[in-house]
Amino acid sequence: MRNFRVLVLTAAIFGGICSCAAAEDDDGAAAPAAKSAAKQSAGAGEYAQREWKFYSEQDEKPDADLSAALLADIDSWLRRNEDKPNSDAALFFKAQQQLNTEDYKGAVVTLLRHIYEYPDSSLNFKAKSLFNTTIDKRMDRKLRQPLMDMARLADAAKPKTERVAEFLKKISDIGGDSLFAPLMAEYGDFFARYPDYKGADELLVSKGALYGKKELYLGAVLAYERLLAVYPESPLRATAKRLVGDVYSVNLKNNPKAIEAYQYVVDHFASSPEAGTAYAHMAKLSEAERQYDLAVDVYEKIARLYDGQDASAAALLSEARVLRENLKRPQDAVNVLLRVADKYKGGQKEIDALKQAAQICRKDLRDFEQEIKMYSRIVADAPDSVDAPAMLYESAKVYDKDLLNPDKAVETYQQVVDRYPGNSIAKSAAGRIQSLKSK
Repeated sequence: MRNFRVLVLTAAIFGGICSCAAAEDDDGAAAPAAKSAAKQSAGAGEYAQREWKFYSEQDEKPDADLSAALLADIDSWLRRNEDKPNSDAALFFKAQQQLNTEDYKGAVVTLLRHIYEYPDSSLNFKAKSLFNTTIDKRMDRKLRQPLMDMARLADAAKPKTERVAEFLKKISDIGGDSLFAPLMAEYGDFFARYPDYKGADELLVSKGALYGKKELYLGAVLAYERLLAVYPESPLRATAKRLVGDVYSVNLKNNPKAIEAYQYVVDHFASSPEAGTAYAHMAKLSEAERQYDLAVDVYEKIARLYDGQDASAAALLSEARVLRENLKRPQDAVNVLLRVADKYKGGQKEIDALKQAAQICRKDLRDFEQEIKMYSRIVADAPDSVDAPAMLYESAKVYDKDLLNPDKAVETYQQVVDRYPGNSIAKSAAGRIQSLKSK
């Protein structure tokens, strides 16, 4: 019986199409050329309404097979007749057929689109009521309130394309992974209906994020790369390419591909804020790939790009670490740390950089004279800092223990006592002076 009803429906649709086509052929042959376009437009409108009348006259609650057949035709009708009369009724009808086929997620998406696309429809109240009932009974608890809030906040004052685009972006953020399949269909429908929409680049970013939530990472890359290829004037191009790098780095664990994407950002969008982010990621990935010379080069570029900012200091400190630990170039590491000290003279960044440099001089270079120079500079540039007494004491210890110069050691210990008499370290310095003199 079900198959019979589907066959009847198909035959009726086919017959309507054929009879309409024949009528149009007759009109075209008889009408003057000047009136043919107007007649075709009027005929298309009449045809659309005859089609809709046929669909709407089907049983309110047909069986699932018939609803499935109706859904395919209604989708086609809506795409062709979005601005025709009864398009709001057709979209509501679509949601009803989705419920009949137990496609509850699809129905929720369709009803929410109805609320945004047709806020002035006479069916608006029914759409909201059916929407609330469906999400209350069929949707995950954590999604219910956000979806209800989204329906309540639809802005009827905006143009329709803006409302529908807003619907797509908002629902993607709220429940993209749960509503993935119907949302992807809505994205395809939107791009088909509005190929020249100015905010399409933003929608592609949302679509890419939606793929990411579903862990379909190559789909995300495709969406971002499509933005780059199709919208050459978009201000989001740098962001899109950086997001490609993020997907390859974080999700696909393909560091070479990620570095390639980040390199594209810094080469083509050097003035964009995304360039700094891309540089930072490139440096870390270069280290992960053991491309240490490349990492040093990238850290240098970051330091120049953000000269005088915290990002520059952080890059130089990272460069010094790579030079010391990975490339075994301790003196070059010291020189980089001295650049940090020069840029931030008198502040904590200078003190920290000089302390690191002193440790490299001591442990890696065994250059005790240079180590003392680092301590002495801290005392000279920041004499009132909490580090100054200890650094002066460390200088005395190097003379005492490493350079075996007791006279210079006593002289420096005495400076600790004289300059910082209230500091606890002065007592230790006095004790060392007594010990050295006794010897």
